[in-house]
Amino acid sequence: GSSEECRRHLAVGYNRDNQPFPNWYDYDEPAGAMNSSIREMALFIQFMLNRGAVGQVRIISDDLFDKIGKPTTTLAVKAGLESGYSFGIGTKYRSGAKWYGHGGAVPGFLAEYAYNLDQGLGFVVLQNSFDLSFYDDVFSRVWRCMNSLVDSVAPPPPASLLARKLEKYYGYYEPRSPRMQLAGSVEILMGGVTILCENDTLYSQGFMDTKQPLIPVSRNLFRRPTDPEASRVFFNTPDGRMAFASQRSYYERTAIWRTYVYRTLVFGALIIMMFSIAYSLFWVPVHIYKKLMRRDNRSKYLRMRVVPLLGVISIIIGVATVVIADQTVLELGQRTPANVVFFVSTCLFAGLSVLSLFTSYRSFFRPVKKIARWYAVVLSVACFGMTLYLGSWGLIGLKLWTY
Repeated sequence: GSSEECRRHLAVGYNRDNQPFPNWYDYDEPAGAMNSSIREMALFIQFMLNRGAVGQVRIISDDLFDKIGKPTTTLAVKAGLESGYSFGIGTKYRSGAKWYGHGGAVPGFLAEYAYNLDQGLGFVVLQNSFDLSFYDDVFSRVWRCMNSLVDSVAPPPPASLLARKLEKYYGYYEPRSPRMQLAGSVEILMGGVTILCENDTLYSQGFMDTKQPLIPVSRNLFRRPTDPEASRVFFNTPDGRMAFASQRSYYERTAIWRTYVYRTLVFGALIIMMFSIAYSLFWVPVHIYKKLMRRDNRSKYLRMRVVPLLGVISIIIGVATVVIADQTVLELGQRTPANVVFFVSTCLFAGLSVLSLFTSYRSFFRPVKKIARWYAVVLSVACFGMTLYLGSWGLIGLKLWTY
């Protein structure tokens, strides 16, 4: 039949305000989707629990079925990690049990399915609303129910590894494969993992996080305490770097001082920029008062303070607008007012940062107080450094709707 006839048989997707969702461009390219129903998806789960057979008719051979959830091309798999994502199906661990499944979203819809081959259980959640909070609530309840039905699986006994065998894994590991490149500038600062050893036990620790023990399964394979099998692996890359990977993350060991330098410069610049906002609440009213009172001791060459301050305000407005808009990934791909404001504000920030360097330079040839001059220099350098950092990640002048 016609596309309109087909559309009449499809469910209507709704946004978070319970309004019909328009057809929007979706970021997730390349991606696929399957139009189905609860009954059909329940039959699909039964099909997977029956290892690819319908009744007595086998659709998927045992050899092929055993490859589901076992990628074959990643460096982690070649190093021995046997679980992950393949054939559109991934593995995950819940309460000591191994599940297979997949989830996703398109405008107006959220969906997830999972099944446990060992226990013969599975579920499907389909929602024609883009209300993420409601979905999280439903999904958490479903998982609690599933966990209560699943028998705990005894994890494999830990392998015996000498402490000196663990030493080669110590160090700081930097994330090298962010799921979204837009988040790369944040992941490089806070997404790293430190591997350390205490009392002959290896631990992984994220930024400002508690350390998690890694239980050895073999000389390079490890698992978390509740995982039923190996879920972490160490290996050498083809160029000789030590790498650390899980089913969904990949890290490479690097000198931690680089990360400390990044954090010091970026967070230091942020602190200086935020301080300029707080300081402006003092000096702006004071300057206005002195000007109204025609005082001679008011600040001279005011642009050396105003220009970088306007730059800070512009980037704050851009980021705050996107945050307050609370947009989904799908909405980030549209030319929304918030995304346009972000584009304009980052351009303004970059331009004002460059201009602030010039005004700071000119201040050395103007009769201004030394402390005021150096305050302007430090602030302008902080703004310019932040421009370079954001620009290196492609965030300056970013048109989110064409990304």
